[in-house]
Amino acid sequence: MLRLITRQVLRTTVPRTSFVRLASTSAPNTETTSSTKKTITSIAPAGTKLKGLNIKKGGEDPIALAENEYPEWLWELLDPAAQKAKLESDAGRQARKERRSANRQKIKMNNFLAGMKN
Repeated sequence: MLRLITRQVLRTTVPRTSFVRLASTSAPNTETTSSTKKTITSIAPAGTKLKGLNIKKGGEDPIALAENEYPEWLWELLDPAAQKAKLESDAGRQARKERRSANRQKIKMNNFLAGMKN
């Protein structure tokens, strides 16, 4: 129970997009038909020490790189439209995600009903 509460608190207090922001560019892009596209850019300028992101016991905090030094797929991770398109292109992965979601809902409902009996 404590673990579940801790997870819920962590989810609500720490936003995933704390180090990125959305910016609008008006430059035309050859991949999209619209003239404006939201791109994700880093909030931390290049060379900024990112405190608290060290994962090694004796390691140092990482230093932010310039945006062009990061791989392209990294910026697509935070783009819901790109993730949805990627999921729709893979039918097996989409079916698995739907099956897992339905299973989670079924487990939650069974747990709720079991709690009602007590």
